[in-house]
Amino acid sequence: MRKISLVLVVLFMACILQACKTDLYSQIDDSYVKDFSIRDNKYLMIKDEYYVQNIETSNEISGKKDLGIICKNDKTSELTIENSFENLKGILLVINGLDIDKKTIVINGTYYKIAKFENEFLEALDLNELFEDIDIGSNLRLNPDNFAQFVDSNENIYELGKLINKEDLDLDTLSYQVKLGDEIITAITFNTETGQRLSSKDKTTMLTDSKGSKEIKTIFYGEIYKTKNGNFAVEVDGEYRELEPQPSMK
Repeated sequence: MRKISLVLVVLFMACILQACKTDLYSQIDDSYVKDFSIRDNKYLMIKDEYYVQNIETSNEISGKKDLGIICKNDKTSELTIENSFENLKGILLVINGLDIDKKTIVINGTYYKIAKFENEFLEALDLNELFEDIDIGSNLRLNPDNFAQFVDSNENIYELGKLINKEDLDLDTLSYQVKLGDEIITAITFNTETGQRLSSKDKTTMLTDSKGSKEIKTIFYGEIYKTKNGNFAVEVDGEYRELEPQPSMK
């Protein structure tokens, strides 16, 4: 029973850390949510007195905890502040910490400066720009016609590119699960001649044939990461490869 409970907890936390469409049930600290608001559908306000600037800071804050969720609605693109993941339909940012004395806020693991609002926004952080990056990462899917390629929601193709080191990954930002449609993929086996995905039964059948056994290939996938140079990379067969955008499929 303890082992099962531990597995459930790990899975639950892993899901929360993904920026994705979600029906997860988790509560944020209610005592802080009311302090946040959205102005002009792009700026984050704190107590209507401060706003977030597009300036990163090295300030450290103590006692970090999730204080609120910024949700971009799937259909309307409206930004709202929420206190629970329950029934949210959209792309999410999480406010991970706030220290007004140090003029610092943490959003999705990145530390930003906050400034006193004096009837104008100077160097303000446009939340929609953060969502653009998340939209790309969370919407990348395996190309059903080529399991060594990825496709985003605009039908742009991404090829597996050069090998990079783990140190090149921006591990402070969110990572994304590899998916084929809505199915989470950790390994995929296919026929190298036809490109067709193989079931366990198909694989067993091909293994009985000497020619067919040479046409079986399995790719093992980890997660998709943002790189420190602003691109995306994916873990493939235990190595990290940068995703290189190609001409659109349209």
